[in-house]
Amino acid sequence: MASVKYGAIITSMKGKIGGIVFQGGASGEIAKLDAVAASAKLTKADAGRVFPTKSVIALVSGSWRNLTAAQRLSWTTGAVNFPAINKFGVAYTPKGYQVFMRLNSQLFNYQGAIINSCPVPLSVPALPVFSAANAATNNIDVTWAGALATGFKLLISVTQPMALGNNAKPSFYKLVKVLTSASTSPNDIFTSFASIYGSFPVGARIWLKFQYVSVDTGEKGVTQIVSFITT
Repeated sequence: MASVKYGAIITSMKGKIGGIVFQGGASGEIAKLDAVAASAKLTKADAGRVFPTKSVIALVSGSWRNLTAAQRLSWTTGAVNFPAINKFGVAYTPKGYQVFMRLNSQLFNYQGAIINSCPVPLSVPALPVFSAANAATNNIDVTWAGALATGFKLLISVTQPMALGNNAKPSFYKLVKVLTSASTSPNDIFTSFASIYGSFPVGARIWLKFQYVSVDTGEKGVTQIVSFITT
């Protein structure tokens, strides 16, 4: 659904209504048909090869109903420490339930755990510098210097092979692999990539996104995006 920002008149719309996408950018507000990115998104056939988002949300939501009054209060009062940004780029303080759902959905996805009381925010460490390349058509090596941070998991999301002149939108990335501090460089992610996208052609560009998530709180850090051209 679309979100509407009101001023003296409607000043901005973000989202989708009936197949029309409303978005803003440097050139102003635009509306376009939601067919541009269809080829880069997963189909129903991919449903068994990605994280079960709906079932995780249902499980976490059910856990909220089982919290004690004191536990819920911790999320209500602690929400101020987890500010969010809406579609219009405006910062706001989310509700305690929203913070509970956000952190625990992430935590359960990658750690299989749920925390009942609101945590104290932690400092997510900076990512190492990543690069990617392929030595063969059945290989995608991700490399970095040093060790991955302890207490965190590294999320690796990728796009399908794309034309060289195309950039990747956020919706194009699909999570394919999760690494731990014990993982070593180089790390071949081809099997995980192929489980969703299959093989890739020569001369295409593949984009990769890296992000830390805390194994204790579910907090995520900043993202790092790189790409490589298949050979």
